[in-house]
Amino acid sequence: MKRFRPAQVTPLEIWNAKIGGRTLFEWQALAEFPQALAQVARGLRKEHGFEHVHLLGGAARREGVAQALHATVSADPVFAAVRAGARISPACADVGQTAIKLAQDGKVWSLPRDEARPALELIAKALSQLSGPCLLALPCALDEDLRLTDCSYGWGAADLAPLLRLAHLDEETALIMNDAELAALAALDDPQVPPVRTLVLTLGFGVGAALLR
Repeated sequence: MKRFRPAQVTPLEIWNAKIGGRTLFEWQALAEFPQALAQVARGLRKEHGFEHVHLLGGAARREGVAQALHATVSADPVFAAVRAGARISPACADVGQTAIKLAQDGKVWSLPRDEARPALELIAKALSQLSGPCLLALPCALDEDLRLTDCSYGWGAADLAPLLRLAHLDEETALIMNDAELAALAALDDPQVPPVRTLVLTLGFGVGAALLR
């Protein structure tokens, strides 16, 4: 296993950013979410100096979000990231917290999350549909030691190697990255995104973020 860190990409953790006493995750259930997200983005702009915002993910087209952020939206918001991963490795799995997106041999498909199944069993079932070297994007922060941090899957910090073995994937060739980093790579290939520093946001179960350039 190897931690894959793409050049020009910096992951950010913003899902628990606080606005008006609520986390950004909590704002997602409210009609005012676009305005709350725009407020977070303004703070990030002051800190990081990006010039553009680009959206991906299953909720990227949520009403009012692109307008509040003055953002572009991927033409393929659900599968753009996993397609980008399949240009790096022969197979790619983008593990979201509501579905797992898969790509290999020019095909893309997804496996919905089954809350009744243990997390590792569910993810391993999805990964077992792939073969050969694989790039795995996960919805959590990752350090060089590849210990997993908390997310809704409830996995343990040391569960990554057992997961790959359960899915019969080659641990030696596996590349591991954060899912927002993968989305930023998709943005790099998107003709809508100008060649400037860009905040890439993934909207789904939560909000992921990465800086491009």
